[in-house]
Amino acid sequence: MKLLITTILFFIPFLFAQSDKDLLSEYLKTQLGKYSSFTYEIINNTNNLNIVKINTSQPLRINGSSAVVSAIVNENGINKKSSLVLRLHLFDSVLVAVSDLSKKIKLNADDFNFNLIEVSNINGTPLKDKSVVGPLRLNCSLKKGEVLLKEIIEEIPLVYPGDLVTAELRKGNVIVSFDASVRQEGNKGEVIKIVTSENKILNARVVDNKNVTIE
Repeated sequence: MKLLITTILFFIPFLFAQSDKDLLSEYLKTQLGKYSSFTYEIINNTNNLNIVKINTSQPLRINGSSAVVSAIVNENGINKKSSLVLRLHLFDSVLVAVSDLSKKIKLNADDFNFNLIEVSNINGTPLKDKSVVGPLRLNCSLKKGEVLLKEIIEEIPLVYPGDLVTAELRKGNVIVSFDASVRQEGNKGEVIKIVTSENKILNARVVDNKNVTIE
């Protein structure tokens, strides 16, 4: 009988630990579903406290590879609130350049492959849908094997320096149109510099690739 009791007592901490792990893992699955997979470590639970309940009313706070989970834990038979600090390893299938790409180059879906990598400490928003690639271009260079980020892409301009456009100036009910040359890149709705045939530099808002309105 003494041996049986000793065996049961030996397994109780294991059962609690397994229960804690399952409880936390299931919660993290609901919060990290957008990632392909993840692993984690609890880095501040030094006393091996038993997790009684995850406080789902408080959001999971993520900062890079760290996260904080609000929970109720049991310490020496007493339940109390606690913040569990986790070290996260987040993995996702994201777009990675298959070759070196230069700044301002128009992007093509074939420029990228999907790679499953850890994204926990990536400074930016990795893209994982090839349909968002065009019509876009890079605003910086990208080396082979580097991840395509939302922050380093931009729309391809409608107008470029040297393009000829029709400028429209409205004064009340009077509309004056004249030809002008574009001085800088611009997309629809952006204000750019144009130069008239008299070499006057004006601010104009891009309407399309052939028309602008004077501001």
